[in-house]
Amino acid sequence: EDTLEEEPVMYIGLDSHGLVNTAPRYPVDTLLDLCTGSGVQALVASRYASQVTGIDVNPRALRFARFNAQFNNISNVTFIQGNLYQPLGKQRFDIIIANPPFVASPEQALRFRDGGDNGEIVLAEIITRAAAHLNANGRLHIVTDLVDVADYQRKLQHWWQGEPTDSLVLQTADRDAMLFAVPHVHQAFGQRFHDYNTELANWLDNLQQMPQPVAINFGYILIHCHTDKTRPSSYYTRTIHNPSQPIDTQVGDYFRQRQLINAPETQPLQLTINPHIRFRVDSDTCGITTDITLFSPTSAYYTHYQIDDTVFQTLQAIATRNISIVSSADIAKQPILLDLLHKGVLSLHKTSSFATSDTSIINLQASQPTSISGDCKSAPSPSAIQEQATATTPTCLSSYCR
Repeated sequence: EDTLEEEPVMYIGLDSHGLVNTAPRYPVDTLLDLCTGSGVQALVASRYASQVTGIDVNPRALRFARFNAQFNNISNVTFIQGNLYQPLGKQRFDIIIANPPFVASPEQALRFRDGGDNGEIVLAEIITRAAAHLNANGRLHIVTDLVDVADYQRKLQHWWQGEPTDSLVLQTADRDAMLFAVPHVHQAFGQRFHDYNTELANWLDNLQQMPQPVAINFGYILIHCHTDKTRPSSYYTRTIHNPSQPIDTQVGDYFRQRQLINAPETQPLQLTINPHIRFRVDSDTCGITTDITLFSPTSAYYTHYQIDDTVFQTLQAIATRNISIVSSADIAKQPILLDLLHKGVLSLHKTSSFATSDTSIINLQASQPTSISGDCKSAPSPSAIQEQATATTPTCLSSYCR
């Protein structure tokens, strides 16, 4: 029987591919790739970072990574053996990227996969220590399972140890304990049914020991530092399809929108609808509208959204007229408008002047008081925009490494 004496190396899975497609590609001087594995993130980052450092605890992984760099004639990447930040001293980077072990596992059979009982041991350490290794305005991009994704604002506030940030969590769909455990337990070859049942029970028991009923999502954590200490940290979560094509431009636009929204009140801004967006209107046999769905047929950055008629009419008006916002102060008073901007349905752009004779000024608070109004601290109406979950993450292939 063939055996592997060294630890296996993380395969190029849909999490690896997804992070390549999701992480914004800002031109920078230095980038750090933690848990580099075979080096896929570091090699892609070498296209937009002048110098890349990849770190992994597994010496076999580093041999793969160095081979892949040489095979692709990439010379601006250095691979170092070590445990996360341990070999770096006080070195800082413009971007840190990571695909850590993130599976909530009762065992440590696969170091590239198993992230402790709750899947967050390595993740928490990466985030907690990141600020000490990021330059001013640094950025942290991570792919991970998201255990109890609704609690991630609190978790990030607890883990982060640096200056104010804008944090974006991209999620896909929740998995219950059984849907999560089976792919990790089921081995590809030679597994007896009794052994399968025993291991499955062990995994389910681990999940049931968590403080509350577990739902495990999958997605991406993006944390961008900002040096404006007068502006508090922000947090937003939204649903996407796990991307098979690049969405890094749309993700980068989210952070650009944040900067515009927080610009001085005198900054004139123009409002447009994203060209990827489409609408589907469903009617009954009497011609009465029953559902309005907002979606994109081409971009994984968008899920499906059920919207009410007020939002639909407003978006149609924006799509057909040149509409300006007087200032960011106007936006802050309209939570549904903010939600549409954060979802990327709408975009803000700087303009040279305030509204002219052929430009309408949108004031959703005044014109649509039933659906798009209220204080900036108020939550959007639950009936105005309903975000739908996407497909669950694909079956794990780690069983082939055992």
